[in-house]
Amino acid sequence: MKKYIFSLAVMVVAVAAVAFTNPAEPVPAEETVATLYRFTGNDLSQANKPEHWAVVQNPEEVEGCEEGTLPCSVMINTSIETWLSGKTPEDAADDADTRRN
Repeated sequence: MKKYIFSLAVMVVAVAAVAFTNPAEPVPAEETVATLYRFTGNDLSQANKPEHWAVVQNPEEVEGCEEGTLPCSVMINTSIETWLSGKTPEDAADDADTRRN
């Protein structure tokens, strides 16, 4: 009987200890910065080559890109090399945020 009472007392202390602890603080998410790239090439075959993409500082530089077969701009959280990795020129054009002629 003494073992049961002692076990019950240990469980009560354990539950009470857990009840009054602070919850773990959430780990802040890493801030990701999106980068805007503009396609500088003149032909669809160049769309999957990183050297034909340039970082854009001013978003107004990509205005006027509504429709067409060539990619115009893309905003991504990775490097342009990573984004283009394994893409065909057609995939790059399809995945771009805007297109131009």
